[in-house]
Amino acid sequence: MIHNSTLARTLVATLVLGSTYALLPSFASPASPAATQHDDDTKLGHIMDGLRGNAKAAGKAIEAKDAVAAWTAVCGMQAKILEAKQETPATAEGKPAAERPAFVNAFRAKLSELLKASCDLEADVLAGKLDDASAKLRTIAGPMQKAGHNEFRKD
Repeated sequence: MIHNSTLARTLVATLVLGSTYALLPSFASPASPAATQHDDDTKLGHIMDGLRGNAKAAGKAIEAKDAVAAWTAVCGMQAKILEAKQETPATAEGKPAAERPAFVNAFRAKLSELLKASCDLEADVLAGKLDDASAKLRTIAGPMQKAGHNEFRKD
């Protein structure tokens, strides 16, 4: 179980570091792995790369039984999900104009489902139920991701 003072310090550190990090320019060179792993070269692609990175960090922290690091990574996932909800997938451009709003709404609804799942993951982490958290993360990174990519991502 995470104590309130530890949780508060972690939250403040996360907000400060996250705000500071957001102001830094990206120094990834074209040859670096970070620069070549994007789903696509769009803002949404970069956001999704960040989501994937946070999910991997959460998995490693859960495996290491580090609840504070896992919680921080889950919060990072949630921030990326909220950021992604404000974007439009590139595949919307291929839809007829009349179908586009419904397609974008379906994309955002899928992200809302992902956000709900991440909140369940967070609850398990905060309760110290790391085995349950691990199972939820596998669902998020497996079936949920695959279904979303099949529906909204370019191949």
